[in-house]
Amino acid sequence: MRLSSEAKSRFEHDDLMDRGRALIEESIKFGVTHMRAFVEVDFGVEMKCLDAGLELKAEFRDKCYIQICVFAQDPIFSHDHGSRSMTDLLENAIQKHGVEVLGSTPYVEKSLELQEENMKWTIETAKLYQLHLDFHLDYHLNEHQKPMVYSAIERLHRINWTTNYEQKEFRTVVFGHCTRLTLLDGNEWHKLRQEIRDLPVSFVGLPTSDLFMMGRPDEATGGSNRVRGTLQVVEMIKKYDFNAAIGINNVGNAFTPQGTCDPMGLTSLGVGIYQAGTKADAQILLECVSTRARQAIGIYVEHNINSNLDIGSPSSFVIFGTKGSRNFRARKSIQELVYDAGFERTTIFEVCYDKKMHDPFPIPPSQWLSQAVQPFADYFHLTTLPLHIHEVLGSFLAYTFINKVVAPQVSIRLFPEKYSKFSAERKLNWDECWHMQLVLSWFFSFGFRPFVNFYGCTFILYELSSPFLNFHWFFDKLDMTGSKPQLYNGIALLFTFFCCRLVWGTYQSLRVYQDVWRSMHNQPSNSASINIDALANGTVSALDAAAGHSATPIHNDIMRFANDEFIPLWLGFTYLGSNLVLNTLNFYWFGKMIEAVRKRFQPAKEGRQKDKAIAMKSTGANGKTRISVKESEIRRRNALDDNEPIAAVS
Repeated sequence: MRLSSEAKSRFEHDDLMDRGRALIEESIKFGVTHMRAFVEVDFGVEMKCLDAGLELKAEFRDKCYIQICVFAQDPIFSHDHGSRSMTDLLENAIQKHGVEVLGSTPYVEKSLELQEENMKWTIETAKLYQLHLDFHLDYHLNEHQKPMVYSAIERLHRINWTTNYEQKEFRTVVFGHCTRLTLLDGNEWHKLRQEIRDLPVSFVGLPTSDLFMMGRPDEATGGSNRVRGTLQVVEMIKKYDFNAAIGINNVGNAFTPQGTCDPMGLTSLGVGIYQAGTKADAQILLECVSTRARQAIGIYVEHNINSNLDIGSPSSFVIFGTKGSRNFRARKSIQELVYDAGFERTTIFEVCYDKKMHDPFPIPPSQWLSQAVQPFADYFHLTTLPLHIHEVLGSFLAYTFINKVVAPQVSIRLFPEKYSKFSAERKLNWDECWHMQLVLSWFFSFGFRPFVNFYGCTFILYELSSPFLNFHWFFDKLDMTGSKPQLYNGIALLFTFFCCRLVWGTYQSLRVYQDVWRSMHNQPSNSASINIDALANGTVSALDAAAGHSATPIHNDIMRFANDEFIPLWLGFTYLGSNLVLNTLNFYWFGKMIEAVRKRFQPAKEGRQKDKAIAMKSTGANGKTRISVKESEIRRRNALDDNEPIAAVS
C-alpha cells in the first residue's frame, strides 16, 4: 500500500492516458472485448484516474466496452486526512457521466465495525445511484474470522436489491478475492448458496494477484511454508451452481508485478491451479473469461460458449489462429485452446449479422403496403422490395411531380418566349426528368432481386455526365451555340463521361463480372448461425464453415439476402451481356461526344468547288460523230447543324 501511494502521488494526466491506452490496446489484441476498469478515487489522486478512465472509455467505444468502476482502495471511514470526507469525494465521482460501478475494499478499514460501515454505505449508495456493485472481500485465510460475505448478502436482501434482470434497476454484485471462502466445507458452501438465493451475485477469482500477495513466507518455518488461497471457481460452478469467473485486476504494479493482460493466460494457469484437465473443465474455464465474466459485470448472455450467434444479435468474439494447421500446434478444440491459446488472434467487437437492410431513410415501410406488394415480390424473387416499396413509390411520385408540375412552371418563368414556342415533344425533352428516373429504376431493380446489390449504387455514377449532356442541348436551343458557357460545359461533359463511364465503369464491370461468376457458383447454407467450435480451427475452410458458407473463396455479402436461392444461368449471362454491350457503347458514345463538342467551336470549312466534266455526243452534217466536254459548277455546301434539315442539291 505504501509503494502504491507513493506511485499515485506522481500521477499526471498524460502519463495515465499513455499507460491506460497501451493497456487497453494490448488487451484488445489478446481478444478482450469487454472490461471492467477500476479507477481509484482518494485524497491523493482525487479525480485524476477517473478523468483519464472516462476519456479512454470514449476513445475506445467502437473497439471495446469499458465499464468504469469508481473504486475506494483506501479506507472510507478510518483514513488519516482529518475532517475531509471520503464519502463526499466518492459521491462526486460516481455522479460523473459514464460511471457504472461503485466498489470498495472493506478489509482496509481499521476495525470490523468500520468494515461493516464501509459495506453498508457502499451498498446503499450503489442502489441509490443505480450502479453495479463490486467488493473485494475476505482477503485472508484466518479460519477464526467469519467471512464478511454473509453480512454483505444479508444487507443486499434487507435493502431489496433488484433480482430481475429485465427490470430497469437491475444491477449485478461481484465479490472479488474472497480467499477466506476456500476454508469452507461442503455444508458451508451449500448454506452460502442457499442464502444468496436469486441475488445477481458472482464470485471472481483473481489468481495472479492471490498467488503473489498471499505468498509471504511464514518466518517461524524458515520461509518454506507459504500457504496461499484463491477461489476454486471450477468447483464452485460444477458442484455448487455459483456464477463465477476469473480475472486480472493488476498488471505491472506493486500488487502484481508479473503477468500480462491476456485472459487466456488465466485459463492455462487455471488448468494447474484447479487441476482442471477434462474437456468439461476446459469448457468452464473458457466461460470464466468470456460469457460468465460478462454476466458478472451485468451483460446478460448464455453461459454455454457453444451457443450459436443468431441473426440479428450483436456479437463479440475472437478468432484464434491465422495460419491454421500450418502452425506447429493446431488448436482445433476448446480444450487445446484453453491449454495454450497462442498469440494469433482476431478480435471482433459488437458485429451484428442482420437479415434486415440498414436503411438510412427515416420513415419505415407501411405494413399494409409491404403486404400488398409481397405476392409480386415473391413471384419475381424481389426479396427486399417489400422493405423499400414506400421509397420506390415515393421516388416515382416525386419525379412525376417535378416533371409535370415543377419543371414547366420554372421553364415558363425563366424562358417565357422560347418555351411557349416549343412543340409538345420539345417541351417534354425540355422538362426531361424521365431519363434519370428510368435509369434509377433499372439499376436499383437488381438490388431488389436481390442481385449484385452493391453495384446498383455503384453504376449510378454513370449518370454524372447526364446533366452536362442536357445543358449542351439547352445551350443550342437558347441560341448559345459556340459560347464560352457551352465550351466549359463541354469540357465538364467529356471529363465526367471519361472518368465515370470509361475508367470507373470499366473497372467496376470487371469487378461485377468476377462477383457474378462467384455468385453463380455459390452453395447456399442451411443455417444462418455461426458455430463457435468451428472457429477453433484457423483454416480458411473452417472459418467459412463456421459462418455457414461453403469453402469457395466468395465475398459472402454478395449473397447476403439470397437465402437458399441460386443465381440462375440466364440471369447471370443476361446481366453480363447487357453490361458488355453498354461498355462497348460507352466508348462509341465518347467518340461521338468529342465530335459533337468540337463541331460547335470549329469554323465551317468552305466547300471546295468541283468541276464536273459532262461528255456530249453529237453527229455533224458530214455524218461524223463529235464529242464535246462541258464544264458545270457544283454548288458548295456548308456544314449543317444536326437539328436542321439538309437542303436539296440543285
